[in-house]
Amino acid sequence: RRVFFGQLVSLVGRQITTVAVPYQIFLLTHSPLLVGAAGAVQAVPLIAASLGAGPLIDRFDRRRILMLTQFALALCSTLLALGAVWGDPPVAGIFVVVALAAGIAAVDSPTRTAIIPNIIDRAQLPGALSLNFAMFQTSLIAGPAVGGLVIARVGLPLAYTIDVVTFAAAFYAVVRLSSQRPRDAQHEPPLRAIRSGLAFARTKPVILGGFAMDLCAMVFGMPRALFPVLATDVYHTGAQGLGFMYAATGTGAEIGRA
Repeated sequence: RRVFFGQLVSLVGRQITTVAVPYQIFLLTHSPLLVGAAGAVQAVPLIAASLGAGPLIDRFDRRRILMLTQFALALCSTLLALGAVWGDPPVAGIFVVVALAAGIAAVDSPTRTAIIPNIIDRAQLPGALSLNFAMFQTSLIAGPAVGGLVIARVGLPLAYTIDVVTFAAAFYAVVRLSSQRPRDAQHEPPLRAIRSGLAFARTKPVILGGFAMDLCAMVFGMPRALFPVLATDVYHTGAQGLGFMYAATGTGAEIGRA
Protein backbone atom coordinates (compact mmCIF):
# COMPACT_ATOMS: atom_id res chain seq x y z
CA ARG A 1 0.00 0.00 0.00
CA ARG A 2 2.79 2.42 0.85
CA VAL A 3 4.55 1.73 -2.45
CA PHE A 4 1.32 2.07 -4.43
CA PHE A 5 0.14 5.35 -2.90
CA GLY A 6 3.63 6.82 -2.68
CA GLN A 7 4.33 6.16 -6.34
CA LEU A 8 0.85 7.37 -7.34
CA VAL A 9 1.45 10.74 -5.69
CA SER A 10 4.92 10.99 -7.19
CA LEU A 11 3.79 10.02 -10.70
CA VAL A 12 1.04 12.64 -10.65
CA GLY A 13 3.70 15.22 -9.77
CA ARG A 14 5.95 14.02 -12.59
CA GLN A 15 3.07 14.32 -15.06
CA ILE A 16 2.65 17.94 -14.00
CA THR A 17 6.21 18.49 -15.17
CA THR A 18 5.36 16.68 -18.40
CA VAL A 19 2.96 19.53 -19.15
CA ALA A 20 5.13 22.31 -17.73
CA VAL A 21 8.27 21.60 -19.78
CA PRO A 22 6.78 21.89 -23.33
CA TYR A 23 4.64 24.82 -22.25
CA GLN A 24 7.67 26.65 -20.89
CA ILE A 25 9.74 25.92 -24.00
CA PHE A 26 6.96 27.20 -26.24
CA LEU A 27 6.60 30.38 -24.19
CA LEU A 28 10.35 30.96 -24.47
CA THR A 29 10.73 30.13 -28.17
CA HIS A 30 7.27 30.00 -29.84
CA SER A 31 8.72 27.08 -31.82
CA PRO A 32 6.87 23.75 -32.12
CA LEU A 33 10.12 22.38 -33.56
CA LEU A 34 11.97 23.02 -30.31
CA VAL A 35 9.08 21.58 -28.30
CA GLY A 36 9.46 18.40 -30.34
CA ALA A 37 13.23 18.55 -29.96
CA ALA A 38 12.78 18.37 -26.19
CA GLY A 39 11.29 14.93 -26.69
CA ALA A 40 13.96 13.94 -29.18
CA VAL A 41 16.85 14.79 -26.84
CA GLN A 42 15.37 12.42 -24.28
CA ALA A 43 15.48 9.47 -26.66
CA VAL A 44 19.23 8.75 -26.52
CA PRO A 45 19.60 8.67 -22.70
CA LEU A 46 16.29 6.82 -22.44
CA ILE A 47 17.43 4.04 -24.78
CA ALA A 48 20.96 3.86 -23.40
CA ALA A 49 19.84 3.77 -19.77
CA SER A 50 17.10 1.24 -20.52
CA LEU A 51 19.64 -1.16 -22.01
CA GLY A 52 21.94 -0.83 -19.01
CA ALA A 53 19.19 -0.89 -16.39
CA GLY A 54 18.65 -4.66 -16.44
CA PRO A 55 22.19 -5.70 -15.45
CA LEU A 56 22.24 -2.90 -12.87
CA ILE A 57 18.97 -3.98 -11.27
CA ASP A 58 20.11 -7.61 -11.14
CA ARG A 59 23.33 -6.76 -9.28
CA PHE A 60 22.49 -4.16 -6.65
CA ASP A 61 19.99 -3.60 -3.88
CA ARG A 62 16.86 -2.37 -5.68
CA ARG A 63 15.78 -0.36 -2.66
CA ARG A 64 19.01 1.64 -2.79
CA ILE A 65 18.66 2.12 -6.54
CA LEU A 66 15.16 3.54 -6.07
CA MET A 67 16.35 5.85 -3.30
CA LEU A 68 19.04 7.23 -5.61
CA THR A 69 16.75 7.58 -8.64
CA GLN A 70 14.00 9.29 -6.65
CA PHE A 71 16.49 11.74 -5.19
CA ALA A 72 18.06 12.41 -8.61
CA LEU A 73 14.67 12.96 -10.27
CA ALA A 74 13.68 15.35 -7.49
CA LEU A 75 16.93 17.23 -8.08
CA CYS A 76 16.14 17.54 -11.81
CA SER A 77 12.71 18.96 -11.01
CA THR A 78 14.33 21.35 -8.53
CA LEU A 79 16.60 22.66 -11.29
CA LEU A 80 13.56 23.20 -13.53
CA ALA A 81 11.79 25.04 -10.70
CA LEU A 82 14.81 27.30 -10.17
CA GLY A 83 14.90 28.03 -13.89
CA ALA A 84 11.21 28.95 -13.84
CA VAL A 85 11.80 31.29 -10.87
CA TRP A 86 14.64 32.87 -12.87
CA GLY A 87 12.08 33.54 -15.59
CA ASP A 88 14.26 33.23 -18.68
CA PRO A 89 16.33 30.03 -18.42
CA PRO A 90 18.35 28.90 -21.44
CA VAL A 91 16.45 26.37 -23.52
CA ALA A 92 19.62 24.32 -23.87
CA GLY A 93 19.72 24.02 -20.08
CA ILE A 94 16.14 22.72 -20.03
CA PHE A 95 17.11 20.17 -22.68
CA VAL A 96 20.03 18.95 -20.56
CA VAL A 97 17.87 18.56 -17.45
CA VAL A 98 15.03 16.69 -19.21
CA ALA A 99 17.54 14.42 -20.98
CA LEU A 100 19.16 13.59 -17.65
CA ALA A 101 15.76 12.96 -16.07
CA ALA A 102 14.81 10.62 -18.94
CA GLY A 103 17.90 8.52 -18.37
CA ILE A 104 17.25 8.33 -14.63
CA ALA A 105 13.59 7.43 -15.17
CA ALA A 106 14.67 4.61 -17.48
CA VAL A 107 16.40 3.03 -14.48
CA ASP A 108 13.73 3.97 -11.95
CA SER A 109 10.71 2.49 -13.73
CA PRO A 110 11.92 -1.12 -14.25
CA THR A 111 13.39 -1.14 -10.75
CA ARG A 112 9.99 -0.30 -9.27
CA THR A 113 8.37 -3.05 -11.33
CA ALA A 114 11.05 -5.57 -10.35
CA ILE A 115 10.44 -5.20 -6.62
CA ILE A 116 6.72 -6.02 -6.84
CA PRO A 117 7.17 -9.85 -6.83
CA ASN A 118 9.42 -9.53 -3.76
CA ILE A 119 6.93 -7.73 -1.50
CA ILE A 120 3.78 -9.78 -2.16
CA ASP A 121 2.77 -13.44 -2.40
CA ARG A 122 2.77 -15.10 -5.81
CA ALA A 123 -1.02 -15.45 -5.70
CA GLN A 124 -1.33 -11.67 -5.35
CA LEU A 125 0.96 -10.90 -8.31
CA PRO A 126 -1.74 -10.52 -11.03
CA GLY A 127 -3.69 -8.09 -8.89
CA ALA A 128 -0.57 -6.15 -7.94
CA LEU A 129 0.51 -5.77 -11.56
CA SER A 130 -3.00 -4.63 -12.47
CA LEU A 131 -2.84 -2.02 -9.72
CA ASN A 132 0.54 -0.91 -11.01
CA PHE A 133 -0.92 -0.37 -14.47
CA ALA A 134 -3.97 1.40 -13.04
CA MET A 135 -1.65 3.68 -11.04
CA PHE A 136 0.22 4.67 -14.19
CA GLN A 137 -2.97 5.31 -16.17
CA THR A 138 -4.45 7.36 -13.34
CA SER A 139 -1.36 9.55 -13.26
CA LEU A 140 -1.57 10.06 -17.04
CA ILE A 141 -5.05 11.53 -16.60
CA ALA A 142 -4.89 13.35 -13.26
CA GLY A 143 -1.34 14.70 -13.53
CA PRO A 144 -1.66 16.71 -16.77
CA ALA A 145 -5.12 17.98 -15.85
CA VAL A 146 -3.90 19.21 -12.46
CA GLY A 147 -0.71 20.52 -14.03
CA GLY A 148 -2.57 22.65 -16.55
CA LEU A 149 -4.77 24.14 -13.83
CA VAL A 150 -1.80 24.87 -11.55
CA ILE A 151 0.22 26.53 -14.34
CA ALA A 152 -2.76 28.62 -15.43
CA ARG A 153 -3.61 29.75 -11.89
CA VAL A 154 -0.25 30.17 -10.13
CA GLY A 155 2.49 29.68 -12.73
CA LEU A 156 5.34 27.41 -13.69
CA PRO A 157 7.52 27.76 -10.55
CA LEU A 158 4.85 26.27 -8.27
CA ALA A 159 4.03 23.55 -10.81
CA TYR A 160 7.64 22.33 -10.75
CA THR A 161 7.76 22.74 -6.97
CA ILE A 162 4.74 20.47 -6.57
CA ASP A 163 6.62 17.81 -8.53
CA VAL A 164 9.60 18.17 -6.19
CA VAL A 165 7.41 17.88 -3.09
CA THR A 166 5.54 14.80 -4.33
CA PHE A 167 8.80 12.86 -4.54
CA ALA A 168 8.74 12.82 -0.73
CA ALA A 169 5.82 10.36 -0.80
CA ALA A 170 7.64 7.92 -3.07
CA PHE A 171 10.90 8.33 -1.16
CA TYR A 172 9.15 7.58 2.15
CA ALA A 173 7.57 4.43 0.71
CA VAL A 174 10.94 3.22 -0.59
CA VAL A 175 12.77 3.95 2.66
CA ARG A 176 10.23 1.83 4.58
CA LEU A 177 10.94 -1.18 2.36
CA SER A 178 13.23 -3.97 3.50
CA SER A 179 16.42 -4.59 1.57
CA GLN A 180 15.75 -5.72 -2.00
CA ARG A 181 19.01 -7.49 -2.81
CA PRO A 182 19.03 -9.83 -5.82
CA ARG A 183 18.57 -13.47 -4.86
CA ASP A 184 20.77 -14.94 -7.59
CA ALA A 185 24.48 -14.29 -6.99
CA GLN A 186 25.49 -15.54 -10.46
CA HIS A 187 25.37 -12.95 -13.21
CA GLU A 188 26.66 -12.55 -16.72
CA PRO A 189 29.02 -9.63 -17.38
CA PRO A 190 26.91 -6.52 -18.11
CA LEU A 191 27.72 -6.26 -21.83
CA ARG A 192 27.12 -9.98 -22.35
CA ALA A 193 23.81 -9.70 -20.49
CA ILE A 194 22.71 -6.86 -22.78
CA ARG A 195 23.69 -8.85 -25.86
CA SER A 196 21.84 -11.89 -24.55
CA GLY A 197 18.70 -9.83 -23.99
CA LEU A 198 18.81 -8.35 -27.48
CA ALA A 199 19.46 -11.78 -28.99
CA PHE A 200 16.46 -13.19 -27.12
CA ALA A 201 14.22 -10.36 -28.34
CA ARG A 202 15.26 -10.98 -31.96
CA THR A 203 14.02 -14.57 -31.71
CA LYS A 204 10.56 -13.55 -30.45
CA PRO A 205 8.34 -11.99 -33.15
CA VAL A 206 5.69 -11.18 -30.55
CA ILE A 207 8.14 -9.03 -28.58
CA LEU A 208 9.44 -7.30 -31.71
CA GLY A 209 5.89 -6.68 -32.91
CA GLY A 210 4.96 -5.16 -29.56
CA PHE A 211 8.01 -2.89 -29.70
CA ALA A 212 7.20 -1.82 -33.26
CA MET A 213 3.55 -1.04 -32.50
CA ASP A 214 4.42 0.94 -29.38
CA LEU A 215 7.14 2.88 -31.19
CA CYS A 216 4.83 3.79 -34.07
CA ALA A 217 2.09 4.85 -31.67
CA MET A 218 4.42 7.02 -29.60
CA VAL A 219 6.14 8.66 -32.59
CA PHE A 220 3.27 9.08 -35.06
CA GLY A 221 0.10 8.72 -33.00
CA MET A 222 0.77 11.26 -30.22
CA PRO A 223 1.71 14.65 -31.76
CA ARG A 224 2.46 16.26 -28.40
CA ALA A 225 4.80 18.83 -29.94
CA LEU A 226 1.70 20.43 -31.47
CA PHE A 227 -0.27 20.65 -28.23
CA PRO A 228 1.28 23.91 -26.91
CA VAL A 229 0.71 25.80 -30.14
CA LEU A 230 -2.83 24.38 -30.45
CA ALA A 231 -3.69 25.33 -26.88
CA THR A 232 -2.24 28.85 -27.04
CA ASP A 233 -2.59 30.02 -30.65
CA VAL A 234 -5.46 27.97 -32.11
CA TYR A 235 -7.92 27.28 -29.29
CA HIS A 236 -6.70 30.10 -26.99
CA THR A 237 -7.12 27.96 -23.87
CA GLY A 238 -3.60 28.46 -22.50
CA ALA A 239 -2.01 26.13 -19.97
CA GLN A 240 -5.36 24.83 -18.73
CA GLY A 241 -6.37 23.61 -22.17
CA LEU A 242 -2.88 22.19 -22.70
CA GLY A 243 -3.22 20.10 -19.55
CA PHE A 244 -6.55 18.73 -20.71
CA MET A 245 -5.02 17.84 -24.09
CA TYR A 246 -2.32 15.79 -22.41
CA ALA A 247 -4.89 14.20 -20.09
CA ALA A 248 -7.06 13.28 -23.10
CA THR A 249 -4.52 10.75 -24.36
CA GLY A 250 -4.61 8.87 -21.05
CA THR A 251 -8.41 9.11 -20.95
CA GLY A 252 -8.65 7.66 -24.45
CA ALA A 253 -6.37 4.81 -23.49
CA GLU A 254 -8.59 3.97 -20.52
CA ILE A 255 -11.75 4.11 -22.64
CA GLY A 256 -10.15 1.84 -25.24
CA ARG A 257 -9.04 -0.63 -22.59
CA ALA A 258 -12.52 -0.73 -21.08
